[in-house]
Amino acid sequence: MAERVWVWHESDETVQHLATQPDDVTMAWDGETACGRDGAIRRVTWENVDNAKACDACTDEDFSLAGGDRGPP
Repeated sequence: MAERVWVWHESDETVQHLATQPDDVTMAWDGETACGRDGAIRRVTWENVDNAKACDACTDEDFSLAGGDRGPP
């Protein structure tokens, strides 16, 4: 299974979604979230990941989080 990271989706930056990372460094890309939203997404920096803001549909999917190398801040 591909690793996923927490991201903000362009349409709503109050809910954090999971998305498959394109590589270990990219911070913003066009892609799709685990719950099926596509468009511009950008990685949530590790210090801003907040489970209280997590999308329920994304966290219902099976996932494994990306490793410790999250790229530049």
